[in-house]
Amino acid sequence: MTQEQLVPLLRELAEKLGTTVDHLWGVTVAQASANGMFYLCWLLLLTTTVIVLFCFSKKWYKKAKGSEGWKREQVSPYLAYMPFVFLFVIWAIAFPKIVYQLITAFYNPEYWALQNILNLIQ
Repeated sequence: MTQEQLVPLLRELAEKLGTTVDHLWGVTVAQASANGMFYLCWLLLLTTTVIVLFCFSKKWYKKAKGSEGWKREQVSPYLAYMPFVFLFVIWAIAFPKIVYQLITAFYNPEYWALQNILNLIQ
């Protein structure tokens, strides 16, 4: 989208919101750092949860492997890792998207603002 196409769309959006284009742009660029912090917190929380769950899974595996109950019931002690594997798959899918949003929000807030405005318009 070229600047000639974007400016009228921004004016239209600013009129709907009852503000000026400059104010709308400034607020959207400032919002990039707030969203960057949100993505950083989300990434740290998800990564910490994966690590903690892995530690608990190791403990549960050792406990199940040491007991005789898993042999009688024909249940594998590897089931202790299932919650970790499930959350790790979610983390592996979400990680690139979160990192992309994080980097874009902090290092190129104008691009982030432009993408958000274009998403609002479409």
